[in-house]
Amino acid sequence: MQDGPSTPIEAIEESPQESLDQTSTVNKLRPSRPFSHRSLKRRITGLKDALGKAETNAMEDSVTGLKSRRWFDGQLEIAVRKAERRQAEIKKLREQGQPVDERDDGSFWMELEDLDDFKQFNTFYLWAGGDLALKTMAIPETRPGEEKARYGGDEFARLINSNITEDEIIRLANRDSETVREESRRAISQLTPRFPEKDGKYPPREVTLSIGLVKYQPGMSTEDLRLLANKAAAMAKETKDTIIICRDGLNFETVKVPVEV
Repeated sequence: MQDGPSTPIEAIEESPQESLDQTSTVNKLRPSRPFSHRSLKRRITGLKDALGKAETNAMEDSVTGLKSRRWFDGQLEIAVRKAERRQAEIKKLREQGQPVDERDDGSFWMELEDLDDFKQFNTFYLWAGGDLALKTMAIPETRPGEEKARYGGDEFARLINSNITEDEIIRLANRDSETVREESRRAISQLTPRFPEKDGKYPPREVTLSIGLVKYQPGMSTEDLRLLANKAAAMAKETKDTIIICRDGLNFETVKVPVEV
């Protein structure tokens, strides 16, 4: 039952104020100046440039100029997938009775370098000492495709192809360690410590490294490699200036002992 006669749709009219409000809204939405394709193109180009710079900054460490953790994580993921594909190819070749190049098995090494006593550089030399210690990590040369990345804080990482022998890989790690030691000693000699001694400790005169080396094994994930490399580096850190190697994902071996000064 209806309360009263309905109002025809045609009879509904906008009030003058409603019409004025709608007109005002439309005017606000209209551009204040004529549309320009050239202006739009400049804006798009500017946005692309800004995005490119942001992407570059995300892939590089601002202090050392080395690659960033984000870049390294991407490279590690690629390396693991490549190794998995190669292992599948080898399995298929063996099933077909085809010859297999055992040297090209897709494996690789993950190296994690940890600066020893990094906090002491900040304590005795302030930020200048800390930055100097970090920058020395960028001095050693790397082979093509094996760029080093700042992994986080005072840790640095890189992937090493397995197309060289284990002895050569150990020599590479040793060479990097000695290069950092020598270059840092020269640079630190130009700094003046805040005090000659504090809490029984003395200003560091060189940068030494604790290094963990882990070889990829079939079935390993990126997380497996990270955990093993961290464990190897932590074990090396116990004695400092040491290299610990893990070949099979289970056993760890010291391949370099600290240098007595």
